Amino acid sequence: MVELDGEMAGQIVGGIVKALTDKHGQMDIRLKGLALSWKGTPMAWELNGTVSITVHLRDLTDKEKTAHRDSNLAAIRG
Repeated sequence: MVELDGEMAGQIVGGIVKALTDKHGQMDIRLKGLALSWKGTPMAWELNGTVSITVHLRDLTDKEKTAHRDSNLAAIRG
């Protein structure tokens, strides 16, 4: 197990945010033969089956970047 101090964790999160800036993302989750059960307490979970997660990223077009920026500005202004 690796422990991160606050500065290193901040750098990692900052790097992830920078990498995802101006990207369009799509996540596909496929569940096959999935069985969920709660045994004993609400926190005891058992997950059986196959879970596949696929993440697709692409750069935003200039038109999409402008629309996203305008949407954020409108939200900030209320």
